[in-house]
Amino acid sequence: TTAIHTLLHPLLTDPFDKACFFIIDRLGNFSQELLLWISSRFCTDAVRERLVYIQPAREDFVPTFNPLRYQTPGECFYRVKRTTEIILRAWASQDIQQMPRLDRWTYNTFAAAAQLGLTLSDCNHFVMPGSKYHDGLLQLLPDQMQVEWRDLLKNPHSQHASQILDSTRNRLKPYFESDILRRMFGSTEIRLDVQRMMREARIVIVDLSPRGRLFETVANTIAALLLNEVLAVARSLPRQVNYPTFLLLDESQNYVGPDIESALPEVRQ
Repeated sequence: TTAIHTLLHPLLTDPFDKACFFIIDRLGNFSQELLLWISSRFCTDAVRERLVYIQPAREDFVPTFNPLRYQTPGECFYRVKRTTEIILRAWASQDIQQMPRLDRWTYNTFAAAAQLGLTLSDCNHFVMPGSKYHDGLLQLLPDQMQVEWRDLLKNPHSQHASQILDSTRNRLKPYFESDILRRMFGSTEIRLDVQRMMREARIVIVDLSPRGRLFETVANTIAALLLNEVLAVARSLPRQVNYPTFLLLDESQNYVGPDIESALPEVRQ
């Protein structure tokens, strides 16, 4: 930690070469040390003014974030697929490759929500046939998606349909039942705007310490989704646009998979 601080402090305080920083801290200790330094006389006001501190375990302030938001059909497929992989990967005890139906229907659920401009928390209405919004939402989907859903649900009480829907619901249950997660991933208004933070050279500290409110699997998923968002924005910027951005990942073995490992060299400056 001392070595990281020795490296980080000069970068943060450089008045001539401001850069954006995303610091994802899985356990929270590093965040607290940084906050102590930022509040001390050794830190400048220029650093404090750029600070954005995010602590998902807090209940009085929740930054809203929608990983399913997209602008083009190609981006829709990419975002839905990446969100599916990240959320299912959080269940480390399961070999997702051996569960293709779970992968397929989690993807279908997210794709349906994305098509309608909805959020992760809204997916509850797709995997709960008893929801009063279920039939109405299905009718709004493109014809091809409707056919696939209707085929699954033509006998919702069958063992096949029950297993698929139960498995999908179990993976997404925290996003339906946790007040913190439902608010964070249940708003179409985006307050965690990664591109704006890059443009404004913000110093973003994400403190994922549990504080008795955040399960380990959920914290890892939030970290991976935020990291994926940073990488997706960096990839989508025009070649002539350059926002110097640093990623600092503490305890990254908990949430960085092979897919993200392969993406890091692509966006390295």
